[in-house]
Amino acid sequence: MPFDNKTLVFSVKGKMFCATDVEAYELINIKCNPDEAILIRERHEDVIPGYHMNKKHWNSFIFLVITMNSVRTIKRPILPSKRA
Repeated sequence: MPFDNKTLVFSVKGKMFCATDVEAYELINIKCNPDEAILIRERHEDVIPGYHMNKKHWNSFIFLVITMNSVRTIKRPILPSKRA
């Protein structure tokens, strides 16, 4: 198993399509069609290339925290810098 016991993985017929950390709930990784993955990232600020996943096929959706006084985005994960 490639993940630890705090990672919830959804799969169908052995093909993983979704994963999230059940303790932190900061983001959820969802497998996407490569062309659609780029479009989704361009349209939504809180969607980033898959965190710790293949950036071509995976998007990470960052969760919002809603409280009585405000709505805020959970701190974005620190991503490795892009190399030129």
